[in-house]
Amino acid sequence: MLITKEVEIKVNTRVVTYFRNLGYITGKDQNLIVPVEHLNKGSHSIVEVSCDVCGEISNIPYKSYLNIIDFDGKYYCRLNKCFTKKVRLGTIEKYGVENTSKLKLFQDKWKKTNLERYGVENTFQSEESKIKIRDKGGWLGDDDLVGYIKYNRIVRRLTLRNRKNMLENWDGFDFYDDEYIRDNFNMDFNNPKYPCIDHKISIRNGYLDGISEDILSSIDNLCFTKRSINSKKRTQNHKDFIHQK
Repeated sequence: MLITKEVEIKVNTRVVTYFRNLGYITGKDQNLIVPVEHLNKGSHSIVEVSCDVCGEISNIPYKSYLNIIDFDGKYYCRLNKCFTKKVRLGTIEKYGVENTSKLKLFQDKWKKTNLERYGVENTFQSEESKIKIRDKGGWLGDDDLVGYIKYNRIVRRLTLRNRKNMLENWDGFDFYDDEYIRDNFNMDFNNPKYPCIDHKISIRNGYLDGISEDILSSIDNLCFTKRSINSKKRTQNHKDFIHQK
């Protein structure tokens, strides 16, 4: 449940037209007090919410609240894992198991895909994957390779699940240099200006710092940037990368 009724925002160049179209008389860098329902879907404004299951009070970005209620119209908190429980119940009702990975149909599909892409049924079996990780600076020992490969795979799978919501709420600007790049999806996929998803806290650092796969792949840790910038950033966290620019 959404508790906050109004929020104060500072109008910047990205949203000034949006609020003018709503009838507000405002200019760049002015403050406005607006009803929560007038915020755009990608708003980072912090709102107070109450879990519809356990009643836990949280303060989260408005866009995160919208992403969660998109599931079935209710807000489920992360603290007590109410959202995870809801998803598991829904999966049990639909498939009869808590996790679809337990279904032979899904297992056979994953094996077929891995065979086509990597030549093995399980990506953990791919020596090529291990070599690529080892060659990137030698930051992992042999004992950690399998753990990192598993972590990386889960993060990327969860990230892809969030891509649709990201696109719906994205204002079209590159996170790092504020260039409008939404139309760049018309370019060739390999073009340096093609938009791609970046993890603000990198997958490498997320693994080393013990950050859960759910948090690292959450929309709050994702952004769109050009392929060229993502290549330059590599395994840096976004704050370190911005500081170097």
